Amino acid sequence: MEFPYAWREVDDVHFQLPAHWALDNSDSPGRMDLGKPGFYDAALSITKSNELISKRELVFGRGGALFYEPKIYPQVKNAFDQIQLRDQHSIALKESN
Repeated sequence: MEFPYAWREVDDVHFQLPAHWALDNSDSPGRMDLGKPGFYDAALSITKSNELISKRELVFGRGGALFYEPKIYPQVKNAFDQIQLRDQHSIALKESN
């Protein structure tokens, strides 16, 4: 299996939460090390002005790691399956006083 090129995806999204609303026990998807080829990192934070910030970065193919023997295809597929699961991470809001 060979990927045609390396890539990097960076998302930095800001949401202004309505007054008196807050995150309800939410967590961040976190970081996943992919070894030599790269990493996945996603984090959520709240500012003092009640702004929700979602940051996500995916790096793949770092250092020219673009070719993979067929025997490790299951590991590569599993990594991308895990990334997809983390990208579907959801949060809940609750009304705060």
